[in-house]
Amino acid sequence: MTLPQEFYIKYLSGLTQYRVNWLPNHSLRLGDIGKLEDGLFTLYTDLEQQGIKFAKEDNTSSLDLDYTSSDSASINFEIDASTVVTPNILPKGKINIEFSKKNGVVFQMTKAKVQIIADKADLENAVLQRYQDKSWAKEWVIITELVITDQATIIISTSDNNSIDLACDVPGALLNIPLADPSLNLKLIRETGSSTKILAANQLTPFYKIMGVKVPFLQRPEFRIREDITIDKMEFKQLPFDEREFGKQNL
Repeated sequence: MTLPQEFYIKYLSGLTQYRVNWLPNHSLRLGDIGKLEDGLFTLYTDLEQQGIKFAKEDNTSSLDLDYTSSDSASINFEIDASTVVTPNILPKGKINIEFSKKNGVVFQMTKAKVQIIADKADLENAVLQRYQDKSWAKEWVIITELVITDQATIIISTSDNNSIDLACDVPGALLNIPLADPSLNLKLIRETGSSTKILAANQLTPFYKIMGVKVPFLQRPEFRIREDITIDKMEFKQLPFDEREFGKQNL
């Protein structure tokens, strides 16, 4: 049986070519150092704690992206024509999301930015020196690129034939507003199945890239993107999926 987190990670990594953060609302930082355990990044330390300085570069472009699984999820908007609208009261609406099968995903984010470690040559020298000095674990990987969203809405269906109704405000042309937009003021009013939901959450870090030490057979250690740790080779713990993991943002 495919676990929701396994499907979510493999689905989005295939679309984005990034590693995928789980839990989606778990905060990551550029320069975090950890190990990939059971396919998931586990924080151990960071570059600052290891005495390694680095330069950060922010991508000034802004990304609005939608990774909804169109083969299993459909989104429909309705405006309540009976709403009494005043200058201080927005019209009301309803958003219906239908999942035809388990493990469908709605993923929409707005104004996402990319942070990268700019001085990778200096970082390489520092890491390889520590590795030679045996003060750097071979299994450690560093987050060298990070996607940070302004707002994001993430829904993962965990049951077949799930239907979700969300009440919303209608601040403008409803069809052009992403579900991540906080002005929609989304509220769950009905669900026939089960899902995990993060609605219009800000400053999430859903995607990242890593670099680490690789030691080719009979060759010198190298510092590079750990392409040998691929999504297809991930192993996941067969633990019960607990929606309470999402804390206060899980509705």
